Amino acid sequence: MQEVRSMEISGNDNFHRIARKFGWKGDGTKENPYVISGIEMHLNDEQVCETTSKLSRFWESTFPLIFIRNTDVYCVIEGCRLCIPFCPDRTLTSIYVVGIELMNAKNVVVRNNTISGYFDYGIYSSDCDNIHIIDNIIYGTRLSGIFISGLHDSIIAYNKITFNDNGAHDNGIEIKNSSSKDSKRNFILYNIILRFPRGIYIIKSKENYILYNVTINEKINILLSQMTQNNVFCGNLLYAEPYSDNIIYIIDDIHEHNIFYDNYIITHGIKMKSKCIIKNYNLNIRLENILIHNIFPKTDLGIGIHTSMIKRMNAYYSMTD
Repeated sequence: MQEVRSMEISGNDNFHRIARKFGWKGDGTKENPYVISGIEMHLNDEQVCETTSKLSRFWESTFPLIFIRNTDVYCVIEGCRLCIPFCPDRTLTSIYVVGIELMNAKNVVVRNNTISGYFDYGIYSSDCDNIHIIDNIIYGTRLSGIFISGLHDSIIAYNKITFNDNGAHDNGIEIKNSSSKDSKRNFILYNIILRFPRGIYIIKSKENYILYNVTINEKINILLSQMTQNNVFCGNLLYAEPYSDNIIYIIDDIHEHNIFYDNYIITHGIKMKSKCIIKNYNLNIRLENILIHNIFPKTDLGIGIHTSMIKRMNAYYSMTD
């Protein structure tokens, strides 16, 4: 493993220069991508707090350990280990500490990395195309394990995202403003998300495929918010922790034509605060979502669908256990 403190790549020319400097394999083409591998970054609390304090004075918003932006060369980031400790003084700054950040980048594969410690975000991607985030272990993030915004034609798969005991945790995977592009869609599949307040949080996103994920979470397993439309949720295993709120929760603004198909929901007799599996917060503006062949446990509300959904919202053809 090669130890460095942090790494930033900005633009294709800079990428080529840094690749030559470090002797990375590949040439940045589709057939022979650059391979960034075996990097180890272990920052202590003094380094993290010192760096975030400096960045806050320059109006920076994130401090990523690996940062790639404004590039379209083909590259793979694999086998890296990124770790930072709990740093209570960091709450005094507005800087988000990130393991791997991609900004306005294309053609990047992030696979088989371990990101652990008091990161705000494990992997943070904004305005990117053709990104593959695969088979990473992300442990202990403060806000979201994986955050994506403006993502197109990409795959997030086989990642294991778990909590730790150092304070607040929000989302396993957060998807924002992400949709299909030129008929190429995002696939979020086969991820394991353990014990976050929200497993998969989707905001203002359309035409994504959320397939065969396993979520075991404290409050909400899938949350849809702010005009999330035309997404497909299929084959997901959603497991309720004790005193969960809602397994699938739909809130805010218009949500149309989302399809929930062949999902399996498990409570094993756990008491749920709201006693409902799917809750539709405002029935008047949520139309034409479809639920087919999902397996719901029985609750005090019948098959566990909030009664506001039955009146005007949607077709549902679901089975109980």
